[in-house]
Amino acid sequence: MAKPLSKLNLDGAGEVVLARPDRCHVAQEVYWGGGKLDTGQDRLALQAALAFARQTSVFLDIGSYTGLFALAAARANPEIQAYAYEIVGENYLLLWENVLHNDLGARVEPRLVAVGGENGEIRIPYAQSSGQLASSVDISWSTDHGVTVPMRRLDDLHLDHEGEVSLKIDVEGFEMEVFDGAQQFLAKYKPDMVCEVLRRAKRVPEMMEMLKSHGYRWFHIREDGFARRDIITADKFRRDWMFSCKSDEELAKMGLTLIG
Repeated sequence: MAKPLSKLNLDGAGEVVLARPDRCHVAQEVYWGGGKLDTGQDRLALQAALAFARQTSVFLDIGSYTGLFALAAARANPEIQAYAYEIVGENYLLLWENVLHNDLGARVEPRLVAVGGENGEIRIPYAQSSGQLASSVDISWSTDHGVTVPMRRLDDLHLDHEGEVSLKIDVEGFEMEVFDGAQQFLAKYKPDMVCEVLRRAKRVPEMMEMLKSHGYRWFHIREDGFARRDIITADKFRRDWMFSCKSDEELAKMGLTLIG
């Protein structure tokens, strides 16, 4: 029997198909949500990523899980090239399956690569459980067995693109490690970002100083809009933030509702 597919409605930009709602929590959420993400914050995080993707030629989905953001970016902008970075083997295989279900093999490239502050490698168990696919795995899970995953810096991966770049980061508290290896990348592109910040996130004050040095401001993504904030404070339930060097006027023209 064919397994069900979830279809996420992108509000005027078509739809994205997600396989295996029995194992992928995002596909399950969409399946039972009638084609929508569950929370207002999740929907606005995706809205911001798509607003950025429509104005850029490259989209990086770092900590891709099964590919939702990379696939949605490619669907929203038929000219974009997306790269989806994932470190868990079984997630990576389902990511590829979703790319094929959406016929986006030419414009979404899954990569079994950890994005970090130095070049090297880690080893991650192929599977984290026999149930739902693990979505909260970070580079500290490296063990002495499992799948060898190369680790690369953004400065060594993505400095040769023409045009603008945008990205989404979901690396379970290791955001600053990504930025450690991305200083040239940030200086060159000043990419707009959607970034998860957990309460266990490391080096947040250092991250704020680094972002400021590149001209960034940050906005807490809430159910009712994008809230201006002076500091980044992790919230247990609202984990996503928007980082941008754009002015309020530029962000508003992109359809992003700024509050606070």
